[in-house]
Amino acid sequence: MSYSIFRMQGIKTTSDLRGIGKHNAERISHTNFDIEKEKSAENIELVSCDSYLERFKEITAPMKEEHDERMKKTRKDRQKTFEQAINSAKNDVACEFLFASDEAFFKGKSKEEIKAWAEESLAFIEQDIGIKHENIIHAAVHMDEKTPHLHVVAVPLLKAYDGRRKAETWQISRKKFVKTKEDLIELQDTYNQRMNNKGFYMERGVSTGREHIELRRFKAVTAKEQAEQLEKEIQERQEEKEVLSLSVRHMENRLDDLGESLRKIKQVDEIKVEKGGLFSSKTVKLAVSDFEGIKSFRRA
Repeated sequence: MSYSIFRMQGIKTTSDLRGIGKHNAERISHTNFDIEKEKSAENIELVSCDSYLERFKEITAPMKEEHDERMKKTRKDRQKTFEQAINSAKNDVACEFLFASDEAFFKGKSKEEIKAWAEESLAFIEQDIGIKHENIIHAAVHMDEKTPHLHVVAVPLLKAYDGRRKAETWQISRKKFVKTKEDLIELQDTYNQRMNNKGFYMERGVSTGREHIELRRFKAVTAKEQAEQLEKEIQERQEEKEVLSLSVRHMENRLDDLGESLRKIKQVDEIKVEKGGLFSSKTVKLAVSDFEGIKSFRRA
């Protein structure tokens, strides 16, 4: 009998979220060679999404509004934008759930049957974990890889008491939904029981190599996508630094040119004018080096 696989992991920053969106929704990956792009049209969208970041902004709008109001009362040197605040916080900005099984489980199943399995898995997130449907960014079954599997990305947003602020506040907190590893294990039991009750007969996943094939791929792809995103941002910052460095050097050279021009202008002011000569004309006396300097200044 096949195993039921349910895993979850946090997404630390909005930059990571964007990278995962490229993999899950846009199917752009330089590390996952299992993707067969010609089959991507067969992917099943349970919750569609054009942009992970835009959807994230929509979901977290009340939290941002609360943050902006708080910043109005905060010292200017301690103020942060909403994005700066959530990206520097210890909490995740979102979380990703993976549901999968082995090839034998999906063999012979129609697309509608696979969709029914995915919809029941999505219902588990909403009903058993407690994340509201409106806080789900994207849910899709990838049919364009060797084994179908469901990715669900959601924002674990809720209003809860904040002891530091002594008030109910909007918070993003995965641990408010799944507090400990023991809770996660219990949820895995619940998921397996739910699926069996709905006619998707599977054994409870255990720590075997068979169970962890998809999990290893899941973690590897996510980690590599995040690493790629980080490398890209480092490259962008390096390019910005190089442009700034060039601008500084250009300004330094320009200042040197202006200083040299000023010195030559002062030389002109210091030239002595004397009466004399055959016809009592005015004669300018200056050193040859000064004369050459003035000629080069005219050419510049």
